[in-house]
Amino acid sequence: MPGRCWEFYMVNVATESQHEIVHALQYLYAEDVEIPPEVADSINLPGEKGEITGSSIDDIVPAAVLMQREHGQYNALQFLYYNFQRMVEEGGNIDRWMFLLLVEYGEVGELFLDEHPDAAVLRGCAFFDHYFRELTDWHSYLDADEDESDLSLARLINMATYDEEQLISPTERKLFHYVRHVRNDIAHHSWLAKEYTYDAVFTAARVQLYLIGELVQREAAVAGLELPQPPEEINPETEYIQTIEEDYGWEYQENQYYWETDTPDEMPPV
Repeated sequence: MPGRCWEFYMVNVATESQHEIVHALQYLYAEDVEIPPEVADSINLPGEKGEITGSSIDDIVPAAVLMQREHGQYNALQFLYYNFQRMVEEGGNIDRWMFLLLVEYGEVGELFLDEHPDAAVLRGCAFFDHYFRELTDWHSYLDADEDESDLSLARLINMATYDEEQLISPTERKLFHYVRHVRNDIAHHSWLAKEYTYDAVFTAARVQLYLIGELVQREAAVAGLELPQPPEEINPETEYIQTIEEDYGWEYQENQYYWETDTPDEMPPV
């Protein structure tokens, strides 16, 4: 019995540490985080990734911020992810996708705020492709003569709504296909030859942030995690789909899971 109690205690401690690491992650996307000099002096940072070397996991927030300032964003993220996965190995029950989704929410959000909606859309779609490949049982839905090379983001989005999967809702599927449609235009045309307006691309980046935020909140609910900066609650029908259909003139074909569009005349602002 004492052994089982100790195991339960270790699982709780590991999960609590994961909570602290997720909390620290959000500080990497905040501005003007102050670290008291006496705290900074007590932390010996690893060169890249590695274990927190302060007095306890409670130092993870200042350690992450200092890592970012001294070694850059990439190494700060590696540092946090290493410690997050270390807690998984010690019995923490928060799935790694909680961490990875928050990273994408922060990175795509920064691209959006820096007025790079094209880059935000491209990054987000690359992530969604990876996310759905790992979390859907896509092998079960391919024909006998197909393999992974026959997968596309469009097919993965549709698979994610199957009854066996239920990763996203039918409304979210419409939004994912909108973002994918805009991504294709960005990926295959130069900025001078794009079919869609700057507003359509800007909306796609906003939609993408909303979709990542929804996935973040679902993972947080499963983990029993209260986010210090939760994504804003939005009605996608009135906020996005109405804009796409009424302002841009796009029409969603329910039976084909496809948006019909007209080539807009508006040019992006100079």
